[in-house]
Amino acid sequence: MKVNLAKLLRVFQRVELLEEQMKVYCKDPERIPVPWQHVVDAVEQIAGTRVTVTRFTAEVRAIYGMVERFDDKTARILARAGLAEDVENFTIIKEAAHILVDEDEDLSPDGVTTLEKLVMSSFFGLGKNQQDASDGHQIVQSEHLATIAAAAIVVPRRERHGLIADLKSGKTTLAKTALWLKVPEAIVSLATSETFHNYCEQAMQIARPE
Repeated sequence: MKVNLAKLLRVFQRVELLEEQMKVYCKDPERIPVPWQHVVDAVEQIAGTRVTVTRFTAEVRAIYGMVERFDDKTARILARAGLAEDVENFTIIKEAAHILVDEDEDLSPDGVTTLEKLVMSSFFGLGKNQQDASDGHQIVQSEHLATIAAAAIVVPRRERHGLIADLKSGKTTLAKTALWLKVPEAIVSLATSETFHNYCEQAMQIARPE
């Protein structure tokens, strides 16, 4: 899945803004693991949106979470009941990341259709027609960008340089790092990859040129 480069760089810049806001509005802003409550508090300040978090039950176990946004500048994050603590924490952060990084073109007033297109695009790579395929690509790209943002949040840039070095030297492992950060191992692998790191640093250079 390829994502738009400009959007990707903007994601890293928005995460940087989030971390700055966490320093202002959250106690112990550099806490590890990063709690979803801190992220939601900072997202509320940045987006000017009041966010509530609730749990839901669903037979479709592939759906971990979703976010609903309303015209009155409120939003509701729904996380599936019964998730493991680390999975729930990442799920809520990822849904909050949608509020942080989504642009108008990423939003849909029809949640059911959005889920259908996401499933079609994820599992089959296409929709019922060309327009559905295009819409599905946009939805999947939005999901990827939110996941990237969440990975950058739960594996903070201030820790990432050292983690990459320690992983390369064998001083630590993905499993140990995931246990420390309390995030899925796949997310640690993503956030400490060379490609991820390089795009993050490129975004920071654009945001803060020397």
